[in-house]
Amino acid sequence: MLKDLIAQLKANLRLRLGLGVIVAILWLYGLLTLQDRAHTLRAADSSLASRITHVRGVLAQHAWGPRLTSARLQEVALESTLWQGETFGLAQATFQDWLNQALAQAAVGRPDVTMGAGSDNGSDEGSGNASDGPRDLWAVEAKVEFDFNPQNFNEFMMAVEKSPRLIRISSLAVQEDPIPRVNAVLVAYFEKPKKG
Repeated sequence: MLKDLIAQLKANLRLRLGLGVIVAILWLYGLLTLQDRAHTLRAADSSLASRITHVRGVLAQHAWGPRLTSARLQEVALESTLWQGETFGLAQATFQDWLNQALAQAAVGRPDVTMGAGSDNGSDEGSGNASDGPRDLWAVEAKVEFDFNPQNFNEFMMAVEKSPRLIRISSLAVQEDPIPRVNAVLVAYFEKPKKG
């Protein structure tokens, strides 16, 4: 069979030219592939070199001590916005008391505060919505409803905004019928007591 192929190549000029064109195309394709690979490697090398230069520049900076101090001060400031509670139940009671006082000061009509589902199971992971935050925090949720009056509503929202402790408004809606009524879900973050 090989002798047949060699004999046909010797006898047929077009077959030799076609085979030569095929070899030339494969050779050219190989060169282009190698060129693309070399270009990719040069780009990766350049990117790595620039990252190394950047890291060396960062390491050469001597401001890490003041930055650490600043970060620790910010951490303390943020921790001071957390509520404090000895247990999950006390945390719920504290938040409910604060909400009742804020609603009374805003003089809203027919207030109703319902604490979110969940109970302290005594575990380190807390309860309720704590799974959506850090393990050392309790996320205490409360549903608040009251009659809508723009002035009273604004006073209550200002109390929430100006609270020295962190309160997140998870949802807020004003129902129009039959009586305008506000429905809100508020979340307060309580720091769990440190284990001694």
